[in-house]
This record gives sequence, C-alpha cells and structure tokens, in this order.
Amino acid sequence: NTCIFIRDYYKIFLYMILYKYPKKLIKEKVIKMKKELLAGEVPFEKIDYAYNLDYKVGEKINYVIIKTTNFSFSKDSNLFGDKIMSLDLYNNLKEKSLKDKNIIVPKLDYNYYYNHYVRKGLINLLKSYSEEISELL
Repeated sequence: NTCIFIRDYYKIFLYMILYKYPKKLIKEKVIKMKKELLAGEVPFEKIDYAYNLDYKVGEKINYVIIKTTNFSFSKDSNLFGDKIMSLDLYNNLKEKSLKDKNIIVPKLDYNYYYNHYVRKGLINLLKSYSEEISELL
C-alpha cells in the first residue's frame, strides 16, 4: 500500500516488532491507528485513496468513496446509490466550499477504506507476530 498514513504505520509496527517492544504498547498503537482512521481524523492527503475506473477504452477516471448517508447536493435531498465520486468533482467541491459555506463537501467513507484496503494488509503483517494483536483489527 502506498498511502502515506498506512506506510508510516507499517514502519512503526515493524520497528516495534523488530526492537521487541512490549505487546501492550503495540496493541495500544494498533488501536490508536484504527480509531484515528475510522474517526476520519486522517487528512485526505495522507490517505490519498483515489482509484482508477476504466471509463472508456484508454480513458481512466480517478474517484474516491464517499459516505452517502451524510452527503447530498442540496440540504433538502438525500443521495442514494453509488458511493463513487470523481476526484475532480470532490476537489472542486472542497475548493468551492472555502468561498461558499452553502456548498456541502462530501465526507470520505473511512470505514469502507479501512475494511477494503487497510485491514487485510495490517492483519497479515501483525498475524505473523501475534494472532492476539491482529484480531484487534
């Protein structure tokens, strides 16, 4: 995984394992990382989970996964269906919201990212060290 947040935590966990930190400290760090990510406290720039979607032959669209439960294009409507939003639209909304407070910026679905892209890799890393710690994820 190439995102900065996860890469940094991989380094931290490997360092702690290689230098024989107490399991209690490693557990605390795992729990802190998980809470930080699921609470949405990690800036998008550190996650940078933009994915490519093959749109047409030879054309790709970068997209992000958003929470549809708390985002709509107007205050009186709900957005249902796809959780995919183009990265261009997401960045455009973020930029315009700085000037116009009525523009609603979508929130990234950190739970989706955690469960689909983060959890498995960290479980594999930590399982080789301790099944008990990997189960915290």
